[in-house]
Amino acid sequence: MLTDHVSEWAKPYGIPTRTVDGNDLVAVSKAAREAVDQVRKTRKPFFLETYTYRLRGHMEPDDQAYVDANELASWKERDPIALLEQRLLMSGELTTDELATMKETVRLKVEEAAEFAAQSPYPSFDELTTDVYA
Repeated sequence: MLTDHVSEWAKPYGIPTRTVDGNDLVAVSKAAREAVDQVRKTRKPFFLETYTYRLRGHMEPDDQAYVDANELASWKERDPIALLEQRLLMSGELTTDELATMKETVRLKVEEAAEFAAQSPYPSFDELTTDVYA
């Protein structure tokens, strides 16, 4: 890619663009609202790029040995979930107890969903392409 931002690809087509820090939930939310407002007002496309970094491999066994360790560590410090947690705790919008409760609720829901998936039968071959679009 000849540019750092894919939003540059839209400019030659006259499409307005904006690139925001994809690790900042507040910035993404604000930019998305502004983009939606502009599209509704102008009835024309808008290209919003939320610039971020993939912290995990392409699949579970991917140990990301090909990724520079310092680069990955630098991006992990900007983990969007951790940043939002810090922001909410610092502003007083969330307490540590509320955060712990929320995390436990999510953990239990994920565990329940995983158990449901593990206990569910595999789909039949005639369902293989159901709800698949290309």
